[in-house]
Amino acid sequence: MTLAALALLAAASGAAPETAALVVRLRPAVSAPAESSLRLSDVADLSGPLAERAAAVALGPAPAAGRRRGLSRLAVRSALERSGVPSGRVRFDGARVVQVTGLGQPVDTERVRRAIERALPEFFPGLTVRVEEVAVPRTLLVPPGDYEVELLRPRRAPVTGKLRLPVEVRPARGKPVRTGVLARIAAEGPQVVARRDVPRGAVLTARDVAVETRPLRPGGPWLASPAEAVGRIARRGLRAGEPVPAGVLGGAQAVEAGQSVVAVYRSGGVTLTLETVARAGGGVGAVVPVAGPGGRGVVKARVVAPGRVEVIGSDAAPAVE
Repeated sequence: MTLAALALLAAASGAAPETAALVVRLRPAVSAPAESSLRLSDVADLSGPLAERAAAVALGPAPAAGRRRGLSRLAVRSALERSGVPSGRVRFDGARVVQVTGLGQPVDTERVRRAIERALPEFFPGLTVRVEEVAVPRTLLVPPGDYEVELLRPRRAPVTGKLRLPVEVRPARGKPVRTGVLARIAAEGPQVVARRDVPRGAVLTARDVAVETRPLRPGGPWLASPAEAVGRIARRGLRAGEPVPAGVLGGAQAVEAGQSVVAVYRSGGVTLTLETVARAGGGVGAVVPVAGPGGRGVVKARVVAPGRVEVIGSDAAPAVE
C-alpha cells in the first residue's frame, strides 16, 4: 500500500497525523469559578509548537455555581478552528468529554438576615422588628467574590411568626439568583390591652383598655391606640391583660343605653313612628330592648342608624291604630 493510500485511510478514520502541531489531552473532570471565562488550558494539558497559542482559546463561560456540563472534543475542535488553528494539525488524547463544574460559595445566612431586617420596617411601621431565625437553601451557591442580598417585595405583607420570604442575591460577577428563605419574624410595639375582664357584647370604654409595649403575636392586626377600641363592641369576651385584636371588635355604638331613640313599627302597609328609650346600647344591626308605648313593657328592636331603631317584636307589642 502506498503512502498516499495510508494517508487517505487515516483521514477517513478520523485519525490525526503523527506530525500534529498541537496535542490536546482532555482531563476527565475540572472545576472552574462559576460563570467565569473558560480557556483551553483550564480543561486540557497541551503540548506541541502551537500549545502556547492554543492555551488562551476561549471555550465559553463555566456553568453556574454548583452546576455541571460536558465539553466534548468536537466543541474544543470547533473553538480551535475559530481561533485559526487548523483541525488537521490537532491530535486529541485523554477523555472524550470533560465534565466542567462551576465553583461557587454558599450565601452567608447572617448577610441574608441583615438584609431582611433592614427591609422589614416598611411593613411594620412604628414597631421594633427583628429576624430571629433564617434558613437559606443549602443548594444556593453564587460565584466567588462579593455579592449583595435584597429582600424582594412579597406578594402578601409579612406577618410575625415563621414564613417564606423572597430574596435576590446579586453577585459582583454572574447573574442574579432569586430564591425563597424561611425566616422567623418577631416584632414588638405599642398594643391596646384589656385592663380588666370585658364580657362579650360590652361597649369598650377608656377604663377598659390601656397601651403597653408587647411582642406582636400571630393573629393580628392589633390595635395601637385606645381611640381605635373605645366605643366599639366586644364580639367575644376579653381577659385582663389580653392584647385586643381588631377582628374581635364590632362597630361603634349607634345607640346608648338610656338614650331617646326614634322607633319605627311596621305592620302591613301601616308604619308607626314614636319616640322611646333604649334599655341597652348597640351598634348598627344589633338587636336591643327599648321601652314600649307609654314606657310600658319591653320591645325588641334592631338598630338601623344612630338614634333610630326598627321594632321587630316584643312581649307586649304596641297597638296599631
